[in-house]
Amino acid sequence: VDTINGEPIEASKNKVLFENLTALFPRRRFTLERGNGSSEDITGRILDLMAPQGKGQRSLIVSQPKAGKTMMMQQVATAITTNHPDVHLIVLLIDERPEEVTELQRTVRGEVISSTFDEPAARHVQVAE
Repeated sequence: VDTINGEPIEASKNKVLFENLTALFPRRRFTLERGNGSSEDITGRILDLMAPQGKGQRSLIVSQPKAGKTMMMQQVATAITTNHPDVHLIVLLIDERPEEVTELQRTVRGEVISSTFDEPAARHVQVAE
């Protein structure tokens, strides 16, 4: 092993554990509405009004199967990468259908980390951690 996350090994030895980090409120707001607010971009507009997102914030989408979670995640990810190109976007998918993982990997400009429903529960935990 030469590097860890692109840094020399020595730099990684003194990292603060995640559990010991101080939680901070997001200070920079993400605008999810794209373009002129056309009807095809209604998701971003509604989220901007009802559930504004900030830089560094985590979001969780839970719903019944076939309710449109993947489409909503695609729209949010596309809005973030379009409106805020300097952001490093990470999408975490746990217990998803393989087709949806593939779709997000193809359409999202960012890092997609996933485990599919056909993998054991231990893999879901590993990916989540």
